[in-house]
Amino acid sequence: MANGDNLEAEINPSEVVASPFESFLNDLHLKYKSLNDGKVATYIPELAKVNPDLFGICAHAVDGRVFEVGDCDRLFTIQSISKVFV
Repeated sequence: MANGDNLEAEINPSEVVASPFESFLNDLHLKYKSLNDGKVATYIPELAKVNPDLFGICAHAVDGRVFEVGDCDRLFTIQSISKVFV
């Protein structure tokens, strides 16, 4: 690399190695994405509308990095789990 060259310009995204945590999340997603036990809660109208095949895992690290796998771009209602954040 010549002086002044941008290191990021030389990185090929297809050659970037996933962190151990990203690999862990990918493994979890692969392991559990086909799990279809249980039933969609129908006593809450918004939950009854959700596609039960959607599954995503998202983790936000304290250093600001965000790790996502699966259907993380889909909006969803958090209902009772919101109590954890309150």
